[in-house]
Amino acid sequence: FRLASGSKDFFSRLPRNALLKVLESLDLQSLRMIGACNRFLHEVCKEDELWKSVYLNHHGYASQELEELAQETGWSTIFFSSPLQLQVLLSRKRRQGSAKGRPVQTGKQAFLTM
Repeated sequence: FRLASGSKDFFSRLPRNALLKVLESLDLQSLRMIGACNRFLHEVCKEDELWKSVYLNHHGYASQELEELAQETGWSTIFFSSPLQLQVLLSRKRRQGSAKGRPVQTGKQAFLTM
């Protein structure tokens, strides 16, 4: 069984939802390693749906504001950003929204879990 050489790739035969469920249950090191096996798995490991699940599994919650930011930047960016980086990104997004005449959301923080 040599997955890295491409001789047997059982993962590509799995339904996409099943494969994502398997991948979202892996730890980050395993996810990184499986993403390096071949092009197919590399592309699947970059999917936004996977990183949203990883984020929610890790943090348990994402505010509407954070969901909107993730649509712009991608969930992997959200997951790997520090809390300070996220606050900066959210602050920029709020300023851009207010500059365009949109109401500025205030209230609960977008996240505070670690």
